[in-house]
Amino acid sequence: MLTRLASDPPVIALLDVFERVRTRLELGGHRFPTTSDILITSQSLIAAGAEFSDVVVAAQQDWFRRGQTGCVFARIAALKHTDGAWPYLVVDNETTPEYLDSRVTELCDGDGIQVASIVFPQCSSLSDFVKVVGELVHTTTFWCEGLKVLGTSAIIKIRRPISPGVEAWVMAFGPDPSLPATRRAPFYELALRVKSKRGDEYRRLNQDPSVAHLADFPLTMPPRHWDDRWDTTKRRTAAILGHVPDEVSAARSTLTVPVELLDKFGHVPHSVPQT
Repeated sequence: MLTRLASDPPVIALLDVFERVRTRLELGGHRFPTTSDILITSQSLIAAGAEFSDVVVAAQQDWFRRGQTGCVFARIAALKHTDGAWPYLVVDNETTPEYLDSRVTELCDGDGIQVASIVFPQCSSLSDFVKVVGELVHTTTFWCEGLKVLGTSAIIKIRRPISPGVEAWVMAFGPDPSLPATRRAPFYELALRVKSKRGDEYRRLNQDPSVAHLADFPLTMPPRHWDDRWDTTKRRTAAILGHVPDEVSAARSTLTVPVELLDKFGHVPHSVPQT
């Protein structure tokens, strides 16, 4: 497993390439590259000699920068905080769940680190990804707070302790077309906030100090900008989704999968968090 930053020189160079990928996908009046175009570009770069992990991080970071999550604040963080505040852990087939969990703990304890992205490029399908997430829940401090079946789909809520009494809401992203458009990144990923709330979060955000959310990422801007960007986020997210945000797309829901994949997850709801 390798750790990469969006500010690493090879990643910066690759971001320039991804920024030029044509935008053929239209979602609610917003245009983005298709997943297939991003993956074709990734394969071409790797074939030309680019480091695999650098390509993966550049592709993911480009996706966040373009704002397909709908969240304007996440887009600002991706554009302006390419330093050590947002590291990527690029998992490979040799990475054990226990080792991955230990690296996340190190990031929780690290100075200046705000968010961790854990990318699983070895997962070629949603089924593979669900299995990996299940293994983390079974064997590490990641745990399942709840599992809710809605018709043919199941909403899985994964949490991870980041400090005493504080649980991070883990969010999942990936290319499977069954995922909400706001979660449809080029590669499968788990992302989580690794620091507790500071106490000065924007007033419309979740104020519960026992919960850590990606939206808690510390950003500095005038108060009116917060309000404007909050309203823009709501409009943009609804436009990209094609409907008002719901439980499936909500931040407290880690991942929504077809019920037939629950066997891959192999866990029951309301597991006990490990310490």
